[in-house]
Amino acid sequence: MKQLTYGIIGTGKLGAALAKALNRTGELKWVVARSDESKARVDFLTEESIYETIAEVPELSDFIFITVNDPYISDVADYLCEIFRDGLKDRIVVHCSGTLGANELTECTKYGALIAAAHPFQTFYYANDDVFGDVPWGIEAGDNIKGIVEESIVGLGGKPIHLSDKSIANKELYHATAVIASNFLTSVIKLSANVAKKANIKPEEFLANIINTTVKNNLHDLHADSGLPLTGPFARGDIATIAKHVNALKGDHNLLAAYRNAGLLTLEMSYRAGYINEKMYEDIIKIMSD
Repeated sequence: MKQLTYGIIGTGKLGAALAKALNRTGELKWVVARSDESKARVDFLTEESIYETIAEVPELSDFIFITVNDPYISDVADYLCEIFRDGLKDRIVVHCSGTLGANELTECTKYGALIAAAHPFQTFYYANDDVFGDVPWGIEAGDNIKGIVEESIVGLGGKPIHLSDKSIANKELYHATAVIASNFLTSVIKLSANVAKKANIKPEEFLANIINTTVKNNLHDLHADSGLPLTGPFARGDIATIAKHVNALKGDHNLLAAYRNAGLLTLEMSYRAGYINEKMYEDIIKIMSD
């Protein structure tokens, strides 16, 4: 297969990361970046390859990534059709939403485009060089485009995984899985850092090893399905220690509320895993709710 050229519409964190990766291989032809902030994210590109609107793009690339926010994907697809019409024939148009299906791009098929949805199961806060390395991509694509999308993802260093019909029908849950794994984990780590500062210890000195070990334990459990890799007061029903935590945090409403929310989730999981009995569960609930 010939080397494809790529265009990217939308240079948020994901779009900018894609631009960096594709520019490095020489396959990126253009990006559409409307705001100054979006343009700043791709300041490694030449000015000649950055356009403010789709209408300014002189010629479509073989493969077009749409990486705008979800509510605007169908509008972008419609505008592509309005501007290029039959110029879309045999072009590959792919959006990267984790919650929306490929049908957001249906309008493009009227002009002969091939469409798909391909979502990288990754966080893109930092667009480092290996951010796509070994990353699974959830794909929804017809047989006429599967191979091309797969090759493009492999070229980025990723792992193409075709979603089942059931997964596609439950794409909101698919995306919620990513949010919990990344966003919620980030919130808990930040909470521990904030409590560390309150305890007058340096987060960078104390937290790295325990976080790394905890993540490794949980990754091991993903493969072995060995149970809940949990230790500490919520796993052993140590009511007195939890009460001390709550009392120590009473002077900071925000930290206390966050500890309670995270603690109640952990308590529920510990109880369901059989680590604590019903009385322990109810006593800790009372402490956390008072």
